[in-house]
Amino acid sequence: MKITVNEKELLIKSSLTIIELFKKFPIYSKNSAVSVNNNIIPQKEWKEYNIKDNDQIVLFHIIAGG
Repeated sequence: MKITVNEKELLIKSSLTIIELFKKFPIYSKNSAVSVNNNIIPQKEWKEYNIKDNDQIVLFHIIAGG
């Protein structure tokens, strides 16, 4: 299965949830956010949301500013 995470193509053996993806890319913090195919996935859905083949994923930190 091929996915793209922060503009890097990755091959993974099977589908992952967003939480499982964070275990592979340990950048998680309380202020993290995830976009899959340009759609923000709410944090409460991360345990159930399954990443699919060819998904475009962006992991980022939310920063307060003004």
